[in-house]
Amino acid sequence: MPDSPLKLFCDLGALDPAQRARRAELARLVRANTTRVVEGAIGFTLHLRRDDAVLRQAAEFVELERKCCSFLELVLREDAATGDTVLEVGGGVGAKAFIVAEMEILDGRPE
Repeated sequence: MPDSPLKLFCDLGALDPAQRARRAELARLVRANTTRVVEGAIGFTLHLRRDDAVLRQAAEFVELERKCCSFLELVLREDAATGDTVLEVGGGVGAKAFIVAEMEILDGRPE
């Protein structure tokens, strides 16, 4: 199957009003706790502050984001070398621009 552009459609209607508000708050918290952003071929790797609360918030963010933005590839893991929580956010063609706009992750943070 040839590579074809993804349909970049975020269906916020998949979330109820409380979930939409919570998702927005969690996105803000993820950004606030991001210590480093590394750009990759299909997305970004966000290194988050090492903290159990941050891990729980990131996991909840991933759960809600999967409901409304099913085209995104989201992986939450621990970096074995540093112990940092790492959130990988990516997708197919065009997803990187969406991620930058939606998550505002390229805001001058060091790579």
